[in-house]
Amino acid sequence: MHILGIRYLRPALDYLVSFILHTGDETIAIFCAQEVIQELTDETRTLVTSSKSLLRSYMEVSTSDFCVHLGSCVKQLTTLTNLSRRLIIHTASPLQTRNLILKVLDVINLFNECITTTTIETETITKHAEKLASVLATLLRSLRIFSP
Repeated sequence: MHILGIRYLRPALDYLVSFILHTGDETIAIFCAQEVIQELTDETRTLVTSSKSLLRSYMEVSTSDFCVHLGSCVKQLTTLTNLSRRLIIHTASPLQTRNLILKVLDVINLFNECITTTTIETETITKHAEKLASVLATLLRSLRIFSP
């Protein structure tokens, strides 16, 4: 959660102001932020599909499929993290960006909770799947209304 602290957002904002002053064009930063938002949206949609496959293979105890889907999800979560960092640099909406990154962290934390659970009971996995679907849907809604 340290990525969201003011000490991280302030330098990113200073960078953005400096960038705008040197280029004289705010539209470049906004264009970059819009590109990052689109990439975040695409990656989140892909993660929705991958996490469904992962949880399905987890319930079926198919080790080979589980490892493949786990690797895919971890790669996508890493990409979400990297895109979030890029968004901090290019945003002109620090509060909205902070809230969006909190939602990305919710996804990562819940995903970690799902994977580290030791009980392989259908009820527990179903609850985790529902929570994960909910935070992913919330992230997608936030991405849809985000305005750089």
